[in-house]
Amino acid sequence: MKNEDVLVGAVYHPPRPTYKSSEFLDFLEKSMDAVSVEFPKSLVILAGDFNMLSDTDVIPRTALNNIVDQPTRGANNLDRIYVNDMCYTNVKGAVCLNTADHRR
Repeated sequence: MKNEDVLVGAVYHPPRPTYKSSEFLDFLEKSMDAVSVEFPKSLVILAGDFNMLSDTDVIPRTALNNIVDQPTRGANNLDRIYVNDMCYTNVKGAVCLNTADHRR
């Protein structure tokens, strides 16, 4: 896919949100629908800390693919990068040097 634009979104979905996770997923779905209509040839990158939301929650609603295939905190894959074009073939996590215990 030849991309004319690159759209990057950042997400932080807390472990115990004050909102319903279903409402957040609805928002992601509506946002991705709007982006795909307005910028149909754009590379979309959605990255961040999704905590306990699973790929099976996010992927069907966004039509994006998770390119992080390794744990980012202990045995869990909390931090993810979703894309609409599989143009990245090698993603590696790095250990944070600050007090965070997540891999980036």
